[in-house]
Amino acid sequence: MNKRGSKSHSHSVLVNGFVESDSFKNAVELLFKNIERLTTAHSFGFFLLHPEIQLMSFKGEKPFNTLAAEIQKKSLKNTVVRDVQAAFPFTLDKTPFRVLQLSWNTNPPTEELDIIEALCSHTLINLETARKYEELKVKVRKEISERKNVEKILQESREKYQNVIEQASDGVAIIQDGLFKYVNPQMAEMSGYPAEELVDTPFSEYIHPDELTTVTDHYKRRMAGEPVTPLYETIILRKDSSHVHVEINAHVATYEGAPADFVIVRDITERKKIEEQLRGSEERLRNLIELAPDGIVTVNLKGEITSCNTATAALTGYSKDEIVGKHISQLKFLRAKDIPSYIRMLHSLIRGNSPELPEVTWFRKDGTPHIVKVRVQQMKEGKKTVGLLVMTRDITERKKAEEQLKESEEKYRTIVELAPDAIITVDLKGVITACNTAFLKLTKFSREDIVGKHFAKLPTLRMRDMPQYLKLFSSILRGKVPDPLEVIWIDKDGIARLAEGHAGIVRKGGKIRGFQVMIRDITERKKTEEMLQQSEEKYRTLIENLNVGVYRADTATAVHGKNGNIVYFDGISEDITQRKWAEEQIRASLREKEVLL
Repeated sequence: MNKRGSKSHSHSVLVNGFVESDSFKNAVELLFKNIERLTTAHSFGFFLLHPEIQLMSFKGEKPFNTLAAEIQKKSLKNTVVRDVQAAFPFTLDKTPFRVLQLSWNTNPPTEELDIIEALCSHTLINLETARKYEELKVKVRKEISERKNVEKILQESREKYQNVIEQASDGVAIIQDGLFKYVNPQMAEMSGYPAEELVDTPFSEYIHPDELTTVTDHYKRRMAGEPVTPLYETIILRKDSSHVHVEINAHVATYEGAPADFVIVRDITERKKIEEQLRGSEERLRNLIELAPDGIVTVNLKGEITSCNTATAALTGYSKDEIVGKHISQLKFLRAKDIPSYIRMLHSLIRGNSPELPEVTWFRKDGTPHIVKVRVQQMKEGKKTVGLLVMTRDITERKKAEEQLKESEEKYRTIVELAPDAIITVDLKGVITACNTAFLKLTKFSREDIVGKHFAKLPTLRMRDMPQYLKLFSSILRGKVPDPLEVIWIDKDGIARLAEGHAGIVRKGGKIRGFQVMIRDITERKKTEEMLQQSEEKYRTLIENLNVGVYRADTATAVHGKNGNIVYFDGISEDITQRKWAEEQIRASLREKEVLL
């Protein structure tokens, strides 16, 4: 069928081949290739229909005037017949063709076109646009010129692209029909073969036997158009029989007009080594986590437990299967009333905040409560948070010990506070850290006047006594046990009092933290001792001046003292009375004579 829908004549195959071309450019090129053959034939005519609806017909078998007359006889109302010189410079037998140009002011009726077509022997070619041959020829020549420029640019691009491939750090290969058709230098170096030895050989010869089935299956399916992952890892064999771990990235492309597999090959040997080291490191990390004494669990962003170690199972009394996969709200060892606060903390931690983590009370499977200390750290992949690492430590026994210690310290503070003697504690810097009520009574100062002051600035001490205090503390630090120290204290009223001090080391956690000093007011005791000493002195003077002999003896008749007259009274010298046999003599004399006891 021609463009208007009427039946074509005997040479319609040429019409179809021309009209159905992909583009106008191709149509014009086809016209130029066939125009000479068409215009030199005697058995058919040639007619063009362009957008202005002008019908031009070249007639090879009928004279121009005859054809015009036949058309005019039809009395076509809408047709204007003009005799013009041919715009196409073709000749037949050295005679230029003339053109019968029929034109319409409006779209031509189908009936008239059919009549004109019937008058022409054959209609061969219809074009949608055709004004003048010269214009078409110039346009086509321009198109051809531009196409040559494009081809030149494409050729230069291909050369540049080939240079990029030749210098690429990855191996590049083109495989067609199972054979290498091209390999770049890097691919050749990777395999250990020269490039010319690889070309036109089956790629399967260079694949590790363990990988051959997978690689060939990928290749066949990809070339068949099936969806296959383009990126995968495999192992290739080198010429020296060693093997190389590679990453394949393959796509179907056209090579020399036929489908081919365009393959990029990357050596990942070093990456595989690093991955192996990483796997070893991860295995060691898993072992450390598994053998850790603290409970360790991982939680994803949904709040689900993704893993836990053996210590967690031992701490809770539940098996790993009863813990992993559960949401934190489903964990049976957590108290239901605490769940909302745990979920809020979970969301806060995922957002990167650092909320204060409380001590958690867990209930073991047997119902016994345990106190747990929790620490949490974000797990990241790159910069993205993917979950939380939660570490738990059972501090139940420690809390009990702390409570007992607290009670002990409370008892100690009570004892110290109620002690009749003054007690102060001093840190290693010499600062008073505590004092009891007795100390305040002794000095008549308030607690604020004492605690926090350096001992050298205490208003109760005399500056001239500081060296002996420093000597005392230094001696204690060296491990010596000093004798009690008598010191002079000045109370708030300015009254000097005599005190006896005992100092010792304060330890905490096995380390020396300071000193504790116990002070006792001995002012009255010293006065009594002085009075007693004076009384004894008077007593001795009285005994010495008596006119009788005086002995002092215990119930076992042991002699402890005597006055000077007893020597003359018995006629026994001083030297003899010191001996046992002399004492016996004295005792015998005592039984016979009046003695003042």
